[in-house]
Amino acid sequence: MRLHQARQGTPENGILMDATGPLVRVVDESSAQAEAVQTNNPNPD
Repeated sequence: MRLHQARQGTPENGILMDATGPLVRVVDESSAQAEAVQTNNPNPD
């Protein structure tokens, strides 16, 4: 928990998410974040 709170080991462009809720909500949030990243950067090359 301490590492999460301090963001130690989190990549500079990492996205923090609350993964303590129901699995369906966590997966939906993860999918939404991934889709947002893809939309903002359609050509990662």
